[in-house]
Amino acid sequence: MRRRSPLSSLPAMQFLQAKILSGALALLLAQSPPASEPAPDPPAPSHAAAPEAGGDLRATQDAERRWLAVLEAARASVRLSPRDGSARLRLAELYVERSNWNDARAELESALRLLPGGVDSLRAAHLHARALLAQGLRQRATRALSELSRRPGAPGGVLHDLALLLDEDRFHAEALVLEMEALEREPNDPVLLRQAAAFWKANERLDQAFRMLDRLARSGEADAEDHFQLGLMGHRLGDPVRALEAYGDCLRLDPEHPEACYNRALLLRERGDADASIASFERVLALRPRYEPTYFELGAYLIDLGRTREAQSVYERYLAAGSDSVALAEAGTILEQLRTGGNPWADPAADSLRRALGFGR
Repeated sequence: MRRRSPLSSLPAMQFLQAKILSGALALLLAQSPPASEPAPDPPAPSHAAAPEAGGDLRATQDAERRWLAVLEAARASVRLSPRDGSARLRLAELYVERSNWNDARAELESALRLLPGGVDSLRAAHLHARALLAQGLRQRATRALSELSRRPGAPGGVLHDLALLLDEDRFHAEALVLEMEALEREPNDPVLLRQAAAFWKANERLDQAFRMLDRLARSGEADAEDHFQLGLMGHRLGDPVRALEAYGDCLRLDPEHPEACYNRALLLRERGDADASIASFERVLALRPRYEPTYFELGAYLIDLGRTREAQSVYERYLAAGSDSVALAEAGTILEQLRTGGNPWADPAADSLRRALGFGR
């Protein structure tokens, strides 16, 4: 039986020379239109937004009161010691939490004038660049990140932010170079590993994407989608053992991930584990009853196994749930043959479908 392509949620490349990367950054700066100063941010709300229906209103209000108390304490520290750069940085971080970029930027600019070189200064500079970007000052943000990236001890997140800007402007190879350099600085950062994998995947280097995702999975910081993407890379690279393991990890974290169920069903079918494969296909139909290919995959598999009564039930369910007129007609023809004990693949269209699904003899 031919291997089916796995369902996604969604050439070898050498690293470029530093001067090419610098040229890309220069072009990015040159292309960025000058931005005017933005209008002031609206004031931060003094109370939390209404919680979702059924939410714990009291807990939300208590959390908001605690946050406001922390904010007022930070403001008091700045009033008491206005030349304390660390106090201003802490206040700015609180503003950043609520996306109050105007106040955050003002405090960060004060902090940068007051702080000596060191970790706090790097942190303030990075947040300041992000504030510029959030306010639409892209050219200034790019320049600030570029300058910051050359400072000793600059965190990998600076290069990561630059990489995202380059990628948005279609400097994809250069973005990948920067993301890998960011990983050299912070090898275990899950955000950097995740983004590096995405860049490698976009560059069609599935082996490298797999390597990044495998590192992320082994770090213990991977979420369900990370495990799914790892499984997808293993699936496409022909490593069914690792792919099945990753799909299983995904489903342990998110039991309602239909793509992981579908791809797992395909691999279990290839392995000859019929009952587990059928159960996984059925799980897909429970989660996404209108995903029509699953009915045909499962129905054809059951016919191949000689379990025609179960196959008949699958096609009957499809006739109730499907919407594609051509596919519905094919399903109706197959179902009629199953009901009368005939050859379900006697119709040429049905036989073509059987072969497309990988059940050709």
